[in-house]
Amino acid sequence: MICTFILMKLTISGYSTALFATWYFIDELGILLDAGDGLTSSLLQKAGK
Repeated sequence: MICTFILMKLTISGYSTALFATWYFIDELGILLDAGDGLTSSLLQKAGK
């Protein structure tokens, strides 16, 4: 089995509306992620905030 990894610099932008949702957009890949409350809380804990 051969695995190839391509390392690239990604630009990740976060958008949040206080009442509804949090979104993360990965510009280079054109991917928009809907991050629910659980994911946002988990990311903040890992960031040590």
